[in-house]
Amino acid sequence: MVRKNISLLPFKQRVWAANGSEILIAGRAIVPFKLEGRDTTVEALVAPDVEEVMLGIDFLRSHKCVWDFDSSKLYIDGRPAIAYLCFLYLNKVFLPF
Repeated sequence: MVRKNISLLPFKQRVWAANGSEILIAGRAIVPFKLEGRDTTVEALVAPDVEEVMLGIDFLRSHKCVWDFDSSKLYIDGRPAIAYLCFLYLNKVFLPF
């Protein structure tokens, strides 16, 4: 596991879950990741009570994402996505690659 330092930036907007409950946001971070060997970044919101990745409509649209529920695959920019775990603790992000 490789450890990379990433700054936690301020975030002032309020965010709600699909069930109507408010999600506490600690901040936002620019997080690097690889997609089919291509390095890219994503602006991520950091929430202490949310462990799974949630892709926003802005990300899905800008990367022309297609979610094929029959095959359980997500295509990003026309390429199948491979999920990696990413954990953010305070001001550090731990990436397993």
